Amino acid sequence: MRIALMPSVQLLFALLGLQNNPVAGPMANYALNIICAKLPTYPMDTVCRRMMMRSGEAVKYKNCWNAFSQILKNDGVKSLYKGAGAEVLRMPLYIGVSWLLLELSLMIWPHKGRFTSKRKNGGNDSNNSH
Repeated sequence: MRIALMPSVQLLFALLGLQNNPVAGPMANYALNIICAKLPTYPMDTVCRRMMMRSGEAVKYKNCWNAFSQILKNDGVKSLYKGAGAEVLRMPLYIGVSWLLLELSLMIWPHKGRFTSKRKNGGNDSNNSH
């Protein structure tokens, strides 16, 4: 799914003049990853919310499978994704705040190469001299 979305994102970046922006590419990848991860799992959130809303009523769902089948039978498949658009629209704010906090934390506490996976001794831990 991500492979099919990337050309359209690259076209959008070209139209907006952001193709050479070093921040826009990683943020777009991050946004696509979150959206591609959130949309398939959104029906589970819907079932969970519906079960919580019915917890105080006399007629309750027996379990999550019962809730899922009742929602499908009574409301249809589209009802499982009600509110998903708002969730996707919330993602840019979430991504922006995450990147801002990351950049601020790197300004305050520079990493000095701690986050790289390459080791100075070539990955051989047996020759550690502590």
